[in-house]
Amino acid sequence: DGPNCQNLSWLLLLVRNNVSSSISALVEPAFDRLNVCHKNGAVYLAMVIELCFAIDKHVIEALKTYINKFGKTGLSAFEGENVNLASIEILAIAKRLHQLGELPNDAPKTVLKGLQKVTHNYEFKQTFALIANFQCQTVISVTSASTNTSP
Repeated sequence: DGPNCQNLSWLLLLVRNNVSSSISALVEPAFDRLNVCHKNGAVYLAMVIELCFAIDKHVIEALKTYINKFGKTGLSAFEGENVNLASIEILAIAKRLHQLGELPNDAPKTVLKGLQKVTHNYEFKQTFALIANFQCQTVISVTSASTNTSP
């Protein structure tokens, strides 16, 4: 109707033609209920992005559960006990939870427990056991490089 709506019709077509039918089935009913002046490509795209990337309470709990599971199963959950793959996953989850203010206080200890659960590399296991031991002490903090002592 207005120039903005007319100019964004191409975006609406583009997004509708490139989203899966399952996403479209979830977005279309809500989009159809919108006022005509709000039915444009930018709004449709925003609805798709919100649906795909929004982090709600269920996702937050799933991410926390993943960290706890890693603490129990350790690297054995990764093929070949792949430390690089584990670090990529754990760091991505921890960073996102930290951004949301939802990273559990015990997450460093949980991850350190998981890093101690290896089957074939005793020295690797002992390294993280030592770090976990330091983490439990009040003078040293692994998460921040500062100490709690005063001169």
